[in-house]
Amino acid sequence: MAGPGFGSASAAIPDLSADLLPIFHVEHVQLQFQVASGFVAVQVANNVIIIALASGRLLRIDLASPQDIDDIDLPRKISEVGAIRRIFLDPTASHLLITTTHGENFYLHSRSAKARHLSRLKSLHIECVAWSPALPTASTREILIGTQDGSIYETYIEGMEDNFMRKDERYLKQVYKTPDNHSVTGLWVDGLPGNQQLRRVIVSTPGQIMHWVGKVQRHADPGSIFLKFFDSEAPIIQDFHDTSANHSVLSISPESSDEYEPERSFAWLTTPGIYHGKLLIAPQNSDLGAHVLSTSKLFSSDSLPSADSPVASIALTHHHVLVLTDTTLYAINQLDDSIVFQQTLVDPGTTVLGLCSDPKKSTFWVFTSAEIYEIGDYLVASGKYMGAAEIWGKSSKSFEEVALTFLERGEQDALRMYLLAKLANLKKSSVMQRIMVASWLIEVFMAKLNTLEDAVSTLASHAGAGAATSPNIQTQLTSVQLEYQDFVGKYKSDLDRKTTYEIISSHGRRDELLYYANSVHDYGYVLAYWIQREKWLEALDVLKRQNDPEIFYKYSSVLMSNAPMETVDILMRQSNLNPRNLIPAMLNYNKYTRVALGKNQAVRYLLFVIHQNGSTDAAVHNTLISIYASHYSKGESSLLEYLESHTVDPRYDADFALRLCIQHSHIQSCVHIYSSMGLYLQAVELALKHGNVELASVIADRPEEDPELRKHLWLAVAKEVIRGAKDIKTAIEFLKRCELLKIEDLIPFFPDFTIIDSFQEEICTALEDYSHHIDQLKKEMDESTHTASHIRSDIIALDQRYAIVEPGERCYVCVGRSRKVRELKEEIEHARGKRREAKVEEFDALVAAECVLCSEFAIKKIDEPFVSLADNLADWAL
Repeated sequence: MAGPGFGSASAAIPDLSADLLPIFHVEHVQLQFQVASGFVAVQVANNVIIIALASGRLLRIDLASPQDIDDIDLPRKISEVGAIRRIFLDPTASHLLITTTHGENFYLHSRSAKARHLSRLKSLHIECVAWSPALPTASTREILIGTQDGSIYETYIEGMEDNFMRKDERYLKQVYKTPDNHSVTGLWVDGLPGNQQLRRVIVSTPGQIMHWVGKVQRHADPGSIFLKFFDSEAPIIQDFHDTSANHSVLSISPESSDEYEPERSFAWLTTPGIYHGKLLIAPQNSDLGAHVLSTSKLFSSDSLPSADSPVASIALTHHHVLVLTDTTLYAINQLDDSIVFQQTLVDPGTTVLGLCSDPKKSTFWVFTSAEIYEIGDYLVASGKYMGAAEIWGKSSKSFEEVALTFLERGEQDALRMYLLAKLANLKKSSVMQRIMVASWLIEVFMAKLNTLEDAVSTLASHAGAGAATSPNIQTQLTSVQLEYQDFVGKYKSDLDRKTTYEIISSHGRRDELLYYANSVHDYGYVLAYWIQREKWLEALDVLKRQNDPEIFYKYSSVLMSNAPMETVDILMRQSNLNPRNLIPAMLNYNKYTRVALGKNQAVRYLLFVIHQNGSTDAAVHNTLISIYASHYSKGESSLLEYLESHTVDPRYDADFALRLCIQHSHIQSCVHIYSSMGLYLQAVELALKHGNVELASVIADRPEEDPELRKHLWLAVAKEVIRGAKDIKTAIEFLKRCELLKIEDLIPFFPDFTIIDSFQEEICTALEDYSHHIDQLKKEMDESTHTASHIRSDIIALDQRYAIVEPGERCYVCVGRSRKVRELKEEIEHARGKRREAKVEEFDALVAAECVLCSEFAIKKIDEPFVSLADNLADWAL
């Protein structure tokens, strides 16, 4: 419970770090004990408080059970060893060093009720201790001790007294001496990741802070690891040239629980102010100190408002520097050095001993000579849960502790606000943490909405039918609903879909479920929701607001069966669909619907795809043919119209269409398909088989470029026409449509006892044609005989014909060839590429060829007869 005058106090928080800064509150800690003497020193670590009293006693209090207090006396009287001056508690709360005004030093282990005197450390006035970064609990391992005279010692203290032959301190070695013997006011040792032998050491004096990085020894002089460390490594130094500082303190921030920001911070109090920065962990060499110090900055003590006295003590949180003067506590933002908190703790004249922090639990304490204050949970203690939720959401306080605090008190609204604030401050890289917090918020929202709706229903039932609901509760309900919607819109990327659906569904919150699904564009889920409840119009409304093809493919079948016209309207507006994937939906719809083809929605969609979108997919065309062919009306006008419109470039499978037409007895369509496939004979035979002579004759006329086939087809038609005709005259008139048919072709089809008078005129005409044809043949034969006679005369004359070749007369063949050679030479000069290559080849062939009349070969053959005795002379006879 807060002491008098310790109410909430706040200051403006800069926009630069509003998402990082907690607001501090200080409360008085009531410890259940009474002491006769005042406090001398206080240390806190791992939820344990150690209080040194002026009487020489030590109080050890475990905050987990504060009613149990260990009261420990030093083994010697104050008159012998002096009063307790300072105490040093390691981060695990396992080891405690006590130093007195006479330079006597003692050690206390957490499992011991008696402090042990450290004889080797006699006369050392200890100012600071650097604990081993390994944080051992059985012994201290290698630790560094800084003293008033500027010396740094290394020692190793055994924790338990299980071996009486072994010394409490294995060794004590001086490893460093500060320049000009300035007092060592701060010491820090930590390890750097990746190398167990690598150490960082920070040493502060009133005017300097020094930074070392190097390797420690493992097999050196018995036990010592720092013996040669300070000699082999040169420090990086920040020097303020002021050795008169009354208060010089080195503070290190508590352990970081953030794996993405593992670096701790340091702050060094000196006369000019507070020098602070990050304890960087890279590069892991001697340059690290330069990086650390170059990125650090100085906060001037003059910047503290209303500070009439110097800074007495400092401590570090993860994001702030806590500064204590004689009466006032300040919190300074590490990012921009702004003061975000200021509160007067005590009345003037009260002795304020200092600040301390728990490096393990990240708690912070102020202690005076008589009282202890924790910088913490004032608002909760005052019942101001909503304010506490907002503050804690921005702080580094344990998430589990805060959540349990609100849950135990039943403060669901405060828990909701805390989770929202925490989610807003979690880094984007903390994916799992964000998912868990966001999922918990969904649960909290649903529970709150159910509670409010139950309250509305209860009030309505108590007030009677028609009574108005309490405006206050209804307003809350509306407010929470809007808050939920805002939360989903802002943090939907942090919500796991499956988990969110399960949480909301378990509460039966339909509107919230659909709002979330729509927000994350999960239209498939919303569609499935409405379809399961047979709300077709609602489902279609969702369908028209998205364009994911997979959604259409998945749900088109059920929607076509229940709202076909509206579904097709939506499908026709989508340009990114593959109609092939919608064929199952169309066939399923057609299987159960019995409407005219003009009202068939599957036909409507397929025709749209074919005619408007120009689909050439055979599956689409085959589906349309299937619907046409299988329609219950048995009509084939629509099917035939489609087939005729796709005669030139058919996109359907002709074999498939033919099987369907045969199966459903669509004869005209079958004939058309046979004809389009070039199977004219089968088409004619099928038409004649079903008595459709007119259709057969139309098909018979189609092979115009093949007169023989056309005549063959017409003979098949003629045979059927004559066989079925009652009037031979009429049959013959019908067959006159084909000019290829002659009466002699038709006579074999007439019955045996047909009267010749019925087609006497046709026979006479045919005979006259034959007579004319015979006369024409005779004339051609006479002309052939006359021509042969002239040829014989010419041959006889050839034997007596001669020609005289004058000397120097040119060969007419070579003269023509030379002209061609000149032309080719000109063309080659102007030609390029492949054309020139062709001309060159022609030129080479022409030049290389020998003349058949005047070449050397022809001259050698001039004396040889044309016909030798070896030839068959009969072959040359005329």
